[in-house]
Parts: sequence; C-alpha cells; structure tokens
Amino acid sequence: GTYIIIEQGSDCLLIDQHAAHERILYEKMNHRFEKKDGVHLLFPESILVTQEDFSLIEEHDAFLKLQGINCFYAKENLSVLIKTAPPLIQHLSLSQFIQEMIAYIKEHEQLDRDYFKKQLEEFIRAQIACKGAIKAGDRLSLIQMEQLVSDLMTTERRFICVHGRPTIFTLSEAFIARQFQRT
Repeated sequence: GTYIIIEQGSDCLLIDQHAAHERILYEKMNHRFEKKDGVHLLFPESILVTQEDFSLIEEHDAFLKLQGINCFYAKENLSVLIKTAPPLIQHLSLSQFIQEMIAYIKEHEQLDRDYFKKQLEEFIRAQIACKGAIKAGDRLSLIQMEQLVSDLMTTERRFICVHGRPTIFTLSEAFIARQFQRT
C-alpha cells in the first residue's frame, strides 16, 4: 500500500507510489501550464479570511484563474467563495490550499517580481501534484501499479519527487547478497 517492488534485471527497485505519482502529475502540469480550466464545484467552498488575506487573494485573482481557481469575493463579510478548482484537487480542502498559498505569498512576496511569479507557479504546481497524487497506504491494482511505473519511467526527472525525496530506491543484487551474507 506504499511501495511498489519490481525486479529489474538483477536489481530490485522500490518505488514510493506517492512520490512517483506526484512527480508524474507535476511533469504533466509543466507541459501544459498555460491556462487550465477548473472543474465547477457542485458545492462551492467558502473561506473566511482576514482583511489582509482577503486583499492578498483578490490581488492574485488573475493568477488563481490561470490555475483553474475561480472565486467570488464578498467583501462585506471577508469571505471568498471558491467556484472552480483544478481537476486534481477539487475533492480536497480548498481552504487549506488557499491558506498555504497565502502563507507562501506572504513569505516570498519581497522577491523580485518576475522571480516571485515563477516561484509561486512552481509552488502551486507542486501543491496540486502533491495533493492530487496517490497517497501512501492507498491500495492499487496490479494494472494501476504497472501504469504508474510505466508513466514514471517516461518522466524526465523520475528519480525525485517535487519536494526532493527519492521516488525510486535500487537494491542491487550485490547489496542483497551481502545482507544474506552470500559474498
């Protein structure tokens, strides 16, 4: 429910299913990161925020729309109603996602404007990939595992997830033999 084990030649590969799926999703988003259409939510999510956060979200509205997040702003009660969400995360807590974005903006907004925009896009892609990826403990069918491995092997940066953790760990035949004191 967490790792996929594969025999490859004389080696054994351990693949972290969450880290691998996260990398796959991130790479897919990288190749089509212009404007994404959001999924219309059956039940839009309402978020109550502070005046400062309200202004911050409103200021970045155009950026949010590019990510597939469309909001309605109710200034009188400082609430933000999320009407659409990126397809991978429409079933998750969008409030938490927005709060994480706000925290990131506050921490990094002093950076050069172009660099900040690039870093914010990078952060959002990583968050969407992470939140939309298969989780550790999720049970996959053999077909799902095979597809995940196939997709990972065709991914450009397949050896690390978007947070820098390994996706694949190789156990060489020599290492395994040493563990069983066969060398």
